Amino acid sequence: MEKCDKVFIATQGPLETTISDFWRLAFQENVTTILMLCKVVENGKPKCVQYWPPEQGSYKNYGCMFVNNKKVEKEDKFHTYTLEILPDGCSNSNIVKLIHMMDWPDRGVPASGLTILRLLRLILPGGPCIVHCSAGIGRTGTVIAIETIVQRLWKQTPVDVRA
Repeated sequence: MEKCDKVFIATQGPLETTISDFWRLAFQENVTTILMLCKVVENGKPKCVQYWPPEQGSYKNYGCMFVNNKKVEKEDKFHTYTLEILPDGCSNSNIVKLIHMMDWPDRGVPASGLTILRLLRLILPGGPCIVHCSAGIGRTGTVIAIETIVQRLWKQTPVDVRA
């Protein structure tokens, strides 16, 4: 099977014990976009921890990684955070866009399929993209599969459903 042009890193939502590893991964792999497909809490159940500073101009230290919130844009379906990642003792930082999708419930579907297509347009330019929901399999796998199929359709590559 031909691979998709976009590089995805699928993961579960960060836990309190894995936040610094998550940011180290983002820096090491030169990630340009993080796609968060869950809320921190859904139906009263924690789905992932708040792993970024939520307010524009705020910063937080996660172990050996410093994360600075440069910009916040809030729309109805998405919240977008422009974050700067700086490892301790390093003078080079990376800028990452965190796109938080607000209307895709766990084990459910978004209100509109067009929301996912719009989301994919936002993540296409740039380098690797981390995608996560709570467990990193349901919503995460769905987005990656949709993007792979869309890319194949654009290239007019046949899709073999038996493969």
